[in-house]
Amino acid sequence: MKLQHLDSGKIVLRLTALWALAESGLGGVLHLLHLPLSGIVLTGISVSILTLIFYFSENKLLQMTEALILVLIIKYSVSPHTSVTAAIAVAFQCLMAFAIYSIFSIRFISVLLVCILTYLESAFQKIFVLYILYGKNLANLINEFVQKLSIDFFRIEGRTSTESILLYYASIYLLCSVIASILVYKLYSKLIHADYKLFSKISISSIPILDSENVNTKRKKTKFLVLLVLFLFIIIMAAVTQYKSVLYLLLRSVLLIAVWLFVILPVLKVLLFNFLKKKEHKYSQKLEEIKNLFPRIRNSVFYANQMVVTEFWYKKIFLLPYYILGVIIFSQE
Repeated sequence: MKLQHLDSGKIVLRLTALWALAESGLGGVLHLLHLPLSGIVLTGISVSILTLIFYFSENKLLQMTEALILVLIIKYSVSPHTSVTAAIAVAFQCLMAFAIYSIFSIRFISVLLVCILTYLESAFQKIFVLYILYGKNLANLINEFVQKLSIDFFRIEGRTSTESILLYYASIYLLCSVIASILVYKLYSKLIHADYKLFSKISISSIPILDSENVNTKRKKTKFLVLLVLFLFIIIMAAVTQYKSVLYLLLRSVLLIAVWLFVILPVLKVLLFNFLKKKEHKYSQKLEEIKNLFPRIRNSVFYANQMVVTEFWYKKIFLLPYYILGVIIFSQE
């Protein structure tokens, strides 16, 4: 049952602020640390927030579109060098949540479908880019490299293909999407039936603001290092397999990367920035409100952590997000 006495507009704005903070803050930290499969964590958080935004929105299409635009404006104002593919991923998550929940409403099967689609998009986005850059030659090179190592070191005959690697990779994301959907739906169900009085006694403006230091990321150096390692990996595989098309592969990749970095990416960024710049004036008041909410929402995490400090670690995995969202949604001004 919808909690009619609550101001849905303020709740959606708070959830949008949390989503923007997750994308620009947590997302930046995860990418900076280069944690394996970091997209799994960020995608799960985004789906949780989008599910609640859809539930509390009165005009679902308008408010979810506004939330997406606000998040992208903040994401690119905080980190202008963010890849355009990141914006595509965020937009895809929002689109899937709106489309699927509009058709099936919010139930476990629809949450599962949203999680599967968004997780698979997260899994295969980078692989798709690699395929565009390197084509089938990279797959053939990896096949021969793995086969050579299997025979020389493990005495294993037979062919290990990139298709098998991709299957294992997709299976991990698929399994994680199922686990995430269970947690997201359980979290959603618990929140909409929560005793809001527990959280309404809390004033979000009374939560103390903690000072935080800015983290200086060195994205350009990191990207250069990744490209260098990738090229060295290709050369090593070529030496092991004696793959004859390695020169073509390297030249093709260098050319396509140059086109991507100096032609396609700048054009896409200009188009995206121009679009967001036009919207920035329109949503200036909401952007200011969201930015003012950031310190309070960030410290709501510390406040919520105090509420579960005595719980066992495995209970905290679910209870901590529940209390964070509960404080953000139901607390007073």
